[in-house]
Formats: sequence, C-alpha cells, structure tokens
Amino acid sequence: MAEAYGNLALKRKQGTGERKNTQVTPLRQPIKVKRITERQSADPRLEATRKARQIRRSLALHQLKMMVQLISVVLILAGLFSFIVFRQARIMEMNFANLRIERQMIRIEQENGQMSEVLAQKTNLDLIRHVAIERLGLQDPARSQMVKVHVPAYDRVVYAAPLQREVDEETYLSSVFSTIEGYFLNIQSQRQA
Repeated sequence: MAEAYGNLALKRKQGTGERKNTQVTPLRQPIKVKRITERQSADPRLEATRKARQIRRSLALHQLKMMVQLISVVLILAGLFSFIVFRQARIMEMNFANLRIERQMIRIEQENGQMSEVLAQKTNLDLIRHVAIERLGLQDPARSQMVKVHVPAYDRVVYAAPLQREVDEETYLSSVFSTIEGYFLNIQSQRQA
C-alpha cells in the first residue's frame, strides 16, 4: 500500500533522491475538500430556476415599490394642484362678489344723489316759511335779534405750557387763567386788525 497522509484521497508524492536547483516558492495550502450531501447538490436546472424565480420576485417587488412611489408622488402633485386651483377659484368668486357689491354701492349712491336733487328741486322755501308762521306760530326775527357771526379763515391754536411734576393748585390755576386770557387777547387783536 502507498504511503498517504491525512486525507486518503490525496497521495503523497514520493520524491527522488536527486535534488534540483531549488527556488523559493511560496507554500501552497492544501486544497480543502468539502463534503456535500446529496440533498444539497440538487439538480442544477432546478437550482437555476429557483434562483431565477427569486430574482424575478425581487425585481417584481422592486418594481411594485417604484410604482407605488411614483403613483403617490403623482397623487400628491395632483392634490397640490387641485388645492391651488380650488383656492384660486374661491378667490375669484370672492372678487366677483366684491365687484357686484361695489357696483350696487355705486348704483345706490347715484340713486341717493338723484333723490337729493329731486327733494332740493321740490323744496319750496316760501311754503315752509308760510307753514312755520301759520301753523307753528313762529315769527320773523327783528333786526335787533339777528346775530352776525364772524368765522375766521384759519383755526387758532393756543398751546398750554407743559405741566411740571409738582405744581400746587394756585400755580396751576394761574397758568390756566393766563392761557385762557392769551386766547381771548389773540381773538381781540385779530378782530381789531
């Protein structure tokens, strides 16, 4: 029987007595043999169809995920677009309602102006005077009862002195009195001028 080591499948080579020129070569590791049971080594065609079916399933699942994502993005965009269109439609409706109300206001103002014109034209001051004297007992004023009011062309503004923090009552009253006196002196000087 031949000499063998470890694994019976590998036989050890017998070396000859002669030595050749030796070169340093890296050591090769012995080949590891793995035992495969019959159940593991199925028919290669069945194994290939199983792998192909698994790849097809993963691709179909990936395509389904991509399709769902695409549909959801399209639905989101359609929802946003419809929301924007709906808001714009509401804004346009409100704008039309505002324009309708504005036109009604203009028409009512015109009618009001026309009614005021008609009333002014139909007003008879002599008739009003006659009714006031006859029915209500009013009299025409005498010349001494007529009062003429002089209305200045511009407003008079008299500024009060700024208030001090601690002011006694007498000082405050004297400042008010001087402010009022200044106002009336201002009016008198303008009447004389």
